[in-house]
Amino acid sequence: MGTKGGRQPGAGRPKGKKNQSTIDKEKIAELYKQKILANVENLYNKQLQLANGVSYLYKITKYWEGNGKNKVLKRRKPKLVEDRAEIEAYLQNQVDDGDMDSIKDTYYYFVVEKPDGRVINQLLDRAIGTAIKSVALTDPNGKSIFAPEDKELAEKAIKQTMQKTNGSNKPDTK
Repeated sequence: MGTKGGRQPGAGRPKGKKNQSTIDKEKIAELYKQKILANVENLYNKQLQLANGVSYLYKITKYWEGNGKNKVLKRRKPKLVEDRAEIEAYLQNQVDDGDMDSIKDTYYYFVVEKPDGRVINQLLDRAIGTAIKSVALTDPNGKSIFAPEDKELAEKAIKQTMQKTNGSNKPDTK
């Protein structure tokens, strides 16, 4: 058998030193955090936009395909309008809605997405804190769900739960 077994002085990673993989992960996390912080206002605005609901303006343009008797009016695929000036012109009625069957018209239409409830909850949780969640300790008739001998245990559990939700680890003195 070998004479050296067990712990050896000076062997292994020094106490408190991180693995290289941990250091790499922390660097990536910090870079990611910096990118988010650099765009925090834009991200907030996008999130607020989702919370309020989003509207998109699309347009369908038309074109002629073929020659002579084979000439057919075709519609292009709907295209999202991203040009701010074109959107403003449409909203100010400077652009006609268009008629799908008209040869000359470009057809515009809106798509509206309803507000996203999850995003609303996230924003509210950040602004005013998470809503308090309660647990019913009675049956539908109002009778305690604990047997009389468990009442003291139930009161202790409720007290501990209340301390955790109030952010205090100290026992109530009341």
